[in-house]
Amino acid sequence: MRHLSLILISLLACLPARSQSADPNDAIMSKARGLYDAPFTRQLVSFDCSVQFDWKKHFINTLGTVPSAALPTVNRLQSLSHRVFVDRSGAAVSEIPRATDLSGTSHAADLEAAFRAIVSSGLNAWLPFATSVILPVKPTTFTLQHLDSGFKVVMTGVNVSATLDLLPDMRIVSVISERPQPQHFVTEFTSGPNGYGIVVNVQAPEK
Repeated sequence: MRHLSLILISLLACLPARSQSADPNDAIMSKARGLYDAPFTRQLVSFDCSVQFDWKKHFINTLGTVPSAALPTVNRLQSLSHRVFVDRSGAAVSEIPRATDLSGTSHAADLEAAFRAIVSSGLNAWLPFATSVILPVKPTTFTLQHLDSGFKVVMTGVNVSATLDLLPDMRIVSVISERPQPQHFVTEFTSGPNGYGIVVNVQAPEK
């Protein structure tokens, strides 16, 4: 009986040591991931929607007016209709019902290609948030630094290398990614029923 009691005491003595060995930073990351709206971790498989762009307003905001020489191009581009399809693999923008030959309109093809690139890159920048992989998950390793301004997370994994700046409430304010591709995300959030919803501005990587 004494032998059994000694075994139980030994086992109970080991329990606090196991509990204390857990990394508190893992718990912080788990809590942080739960604060974000990540629809692809719930029941969302894919979605598609129409995409419209006000070319006239764009020229006015950029140049102050629409140059007369650009009017045919603006009118041609404004007549086009696009849709975007998004799933876990990325965003694809297409013209509907089919691609238009813009070779006869000055600069129209280049501007339309730029429009597609902006839409797809913005949504692809959102996908890490929508799939809840913007914050590190195993086997990706990370270090968490506590700052007066919040937190700094440096994460490294297979084809992943990034530094994240977070506010004290765990909202991410910027992400500097080196892999899988150099990018700088500057982020802002709105609070929704499923957590932080994000607006992403994609900037050119700093040199």
